[in-house]
Amino acid sequence: MDHQEQEGAAANGFGRCWLQVAEARALWNVHYPIPPDMRCPGGWVLSRGGLPVPPVPTRSARAVAIYDHFWGQLTPEERNDPRWSPDNNHAWTAFFEGEREDRLAAYDGSGDPPANNNASGRRRWWSAPGRTLAWVLSYIADGNDLPLQMCCLT
Repeated sequence: MDHQEQEGAAANGFGRCWLQVAEARALWNVHYPIPPDMRCPGGWVLSRGGLPVPPVPTRSARAVAIYDHFWGQLTPEERNDPRWSPDNNHAWTAFFEGEREDRLAAYDGSGDPPANNNASGRRRWWSAPGRTLAWVLSYIADGNDLPLQMCCLT
């Protein structure tokens, strides 16, 4: 890790170790990496690219996820297919597990995915001056109009 990257991330005040679920979900929704040296909340894990990935939905969250996907993503023809019936537990389990595996393997950069869940890339991304977790979450809440980019250190 570059000394300047380490100092930049440390200067942004990352003192606690664990993200809260709402924070992880906000970062996941916009495809931002988690801050350096922070851990995902229970059940969440890091993708190869350093993004938080939620657990496979269960109970009421599963019902909501099925409903959202059924009405928001499937075509009318797919909704008439018994394989996509909201009651087809086996098919939905396979769908959610496959989706999670795809997210875990995801890496947006070029070349081979980095080691250690992109630890150096996460430090660099969070090293932009003033880029604190509170500021990023506020930026997301305000609309995230221009997605934040990797910090360019000189």
